[in-house]
Amino acid sequence: MFALLHLTPGDPVDAMMAESADASTKESLRRELGLDRPIAVQYAAWMGRLLRGDLRRSIRNGEPVLENVSRRIRPSLQLALLAMAIALTIAFPVAIASAVRHNTGVDRLGTDLRAVRHLHAELPARAAAHLRLRRHAALAADLRLPRPARRGLERAPLPDPPRRDAGARARPP
Repeated sequence: MFALLHLTPGDPVDAMMAESADASTKESLRRELGLDRPIAVQYAAWMGRLLRGDLRRSIRNGEPVLENVSRRIRPSLQLALLAMAIALTIAFPVAIASAVRHNTGVDRLGTDLRAVRHLHAELPARAAAHLRLRRHAALAADLRLPRPARRGLERAPLPDPPRRDAGARARPP
């Protein structure tokens, strides 16, 4: 989480204050938040606060982070448990019927439902991969790299490995 916060583009002080704030005010806030210290010192301080349960205040609304998380954790857990209960309510009877009536329409229905579940779980990863591919294609266009063939990437044939006689030993180099 610490790395994610520091790798995010932009300055947290700029996010907290208006752009019209003067430099001295921004610098005092940076000092107050500890952003003027080396990254290793910031990490040690962050880890110490994390172990004590002190997550400080939110940059967005100024409320304590622990209160924000605790207020939202209960509905999230309820939603997760409800989804799991619905999934199990459907999955167990379908799995039992599929096992009892092997190679029938019921079994094929169970297989189809399993395929839909896997597809549903895989779609976000496929969408992210598609976006990464588009980003790399745009970067390649900006750098004027050669485009791959329209029918896909075609590989050059690999050379055959060198042959050895069955009775001959390999010579040391």
